[in-house]
Amino acid sequence: LDKILATQPQGPYNIGGLCIGSILAYEIASQLRAAGHEVSLLVLLDAPSPLYLESHNSLTSKLSRPRYLLERNARLGLRQSLFNLRKRLIRYFAGSERAKFAWTEISEAHELIESAALAYRPERYGGEVLLLLASERTPHVNFLPGWQAVVPHNLHTRYVNGYHRELMTAQNVRSIANLISSHLISTSGEKFESCGVGSPPGR
Repeated sequence: LDKILATQPQGPYNIGGLCIGSILAYEIASQLRAAGHEVSLLVLLDAPSPLYLESHNSLTSKLSRPRYLLERNARLGLRQSLFNLRKRLIRYFAGSERAKFAWTEISEAHELIESAALAYRPERYGGEVLLLLASERTPHVNFLPGWQAVVPHNLHTRYVNGYHRELMTAQNVRSIANLISSHLISTSGEKFESCGVGSPPGR
C-alpha cells in the first residue's frame, strides 16, 4: 500500500490480483477505501475466497480431482493431453541448479502467502468488484459463494473459457483485458448519467 501511494498519491485506483494474489488485492483496496481514497474497480481473477481456502483440502475435493482430470483429458483428446504433459515435464526437469534454487524460494514464498491467506478474515467490501472465473474447474470447487458473502453489493461475475492454468494464454489475456475495459467503460458511463452529463460518445 505504501508503494502504491508513493507512486500515485491520489486515486481513483484500479486494483487487481490473480488467484491467491487477489486476496492481497482485496485487502489493499479495502485499506485504500478506509483511508478515503477512491477505488474505481477491484478485479479478482479466478480468486479463491478465504472461505474456500479453509476447505480446499477436504477428502471430497481430493477424491473428485482424478476423475475430473480423466474426463478433461478425454475432452481434449490424446494428442493435446500428451502435449500438455510434455510441457509440464520439461518445465519440471529443465533448468540449472540456480533455477531450481530460485524455484525453491518461490515455493517457500508461496507457502507463506497461503498461510497468511488462510488466517485472513476479510471485512465486507462496498466498492465495485469484477470477479473473473475460469469456466472449467474441478468438482466441489466454487469460489463464488465466498466472495458473495463479503461483497453483498456491486459484485459482477464473468467467466473466461478454459482452466485456471490457461488464463494467461494470449487468447485469454485478450478476453480478460476486454472484459475489464468493457466494465470500466460501462461503469464510467453510469457515473456520467447519474451526474446528468449523459452517456459517453459512441456508447
